[in-house]
Amino acid sequence: MHESRFEQCKIEVKIARQLREEIPGIVDQLVQSCNTEDCFDHVDLEPLPSKEKIIDIIHIAGRILYPGYFTNDRIDKVNLNYSLGQEATALFEALSGQITLAIRHDCRRHNLACVDCEERGRRSQSVS
Repeated sequence: MHESRFEQCKIEVKIARQLREEIPGIVDQLVQSCNTEDCFDHVDLEPLPSKEKIIDIIHIAGRILYPGYFTNDRIDKVNLNYSLGQEATALFEALSGQITLAIRHDCRRHNLACVDCEERGRRSQSVS
């Protein structure tokens, strides 16, 4: 009985190896499918806005809206201006950067000339 289990394990290892050997061919097919005009891919020189950065932006906004609540730093009347100034600057930089990436991506997707993307990303932040 022990021998049959050993043989079964050998067969399972062989099958797993055969399946893994198919992976490079599958990857080649995936890459080729993204090289067609029909493929709408996000693999290019211009990165898309980042999910992680957007989550960071939400956390920064929370720290601005509720000073001292979402941080381990001590916030008091002495450093409130400094703390909010740092957070507001970080929010502006992060948000305008992600907006710029979205504008650039949209320009490339629609084959438009991308003009002043960074300025447009920063301008979209200004308060009227």
